[in-house]
Amino acid sequence: MSDDSPAYDVGVVGSTADLEAAVRPQAEATGADVELRSYDDAAAARAALESEEVDAAIDGNVVFVTSSLDSSLERILNAARPR
Repeated sequence: MSDDSPAYDVGVVGSTADLEAAVRPQAEATGADVELRSYDDAAAARAALESEEVDAAIDGNVVFVTSSLDSSLERILNAARPR
């Protein structure tokens, strides 16, 4: 990715494998860099969000943010969601 590409860190409760496979093509298509970080439970993912280690936290089908979700990241995550 180029230096001016948007970069996002996303906390995920549990394994990132399934989400990684869905997010990667969406991120590449938009020129974004999305790093998924696994957390053991929702409390740990939310703590990472509150301490600004991640831009968003995902627990199942729920996305947590501190204020509002960046529109580019929102499009990537929405496109990667299972239908």
